[in-house]
Amino acid sequence: MEWVLDACLRLMRPIVRLAIVYGVKHPQLAGLLRRLMIEESIGLWKNNGVLHPNVSQLSITSGLNRKLVTTQVRGKAESLSVTETSLASRVFTHWMHLAHSQPQYKSLPVIASADVLSFEAMVKKLISNEVHHKTIAVELLRLGLVEQDEETIRLLKDAFVPSEDERIMLAFAADNGTDHLLAAMSNIAGKADPLLERAVFADGLSEAGAIRVEQYMREQWAVLHNQLVSKMQQEIDIAQGQAPHPASHRIRVGVYVYHEPVKADSKEQPNV
Repeated sequence: MEWVLDACLRLMRPIVRLAIVYGVKHPQLAGLLRRLMIEESIGLWKNNGVLHPNVSQLSITSGLNRKLVTTQVRGKAESLSVTETSLASRVFTHWMHLAHSQPQYKSLPVIASADVLSFEAMVKKLISNEVHHKTIAVELLRLGLVEQDEETIRLLKDAFVPSEDERIMLAFAADNGTDHLLAAMSNIAGKADPLLERAVFADGLSEAGAIRVEQYMREQWAVLHNQLVSKMQQEIDIAQGQAPHPASHRIRVGVYVYHEPVKADSKEQPNV
């Protein structure tokens, strides 16, 4: 149990750091932990064939008393937006991929005739009439990803990283971090074929050296990103052409780089 708690401690530290920076207090975090303990306990019982676990079962699994379990089960909480369903993100990613292979499409007419690709036509193709193209344009403008005049709209960024909107940035961090951890936890549980989850670690670099490695990875990711979008779209097209309902899965593929100064009291030899 001690080594499990040690792993939880290390995994939770960045979350606690984020919470403190944004003024989140202990009672709020404790409430989140109680909620998660209940939700995961319910999932565990359901996986074992108990579709509607009672309060006593949830109390035993989570370690929370019956009163807290009852209160938590009846409560509701607001959640962050889910970024994979973000319509603005979907449009931007498609447009960026198109412009990468055909640079003339970095700038599009807002509206055009049927034989000319326009921003309006692209939005309708991707999301039908779900949301008006002007609404998508306003959101992309707000996030600083495009610029627009009366007749044209043009890409300004080569990645959907809307740093101007902290809510969306937090949602992306939550989605990406969650799936990364789920991949690792799935591999530890060993209940399915291992998922790809790898990293390369090195110390003994200078700050400039670490920055150069990061820049190298940015360049490699730019190439891989466009290949991945093409592959994913190919698989989506295949699934949509099959019957009856093969489109049952989602996938997230990511990469990250993190570097920081080594602690002054570290006596370990540089290594990779």
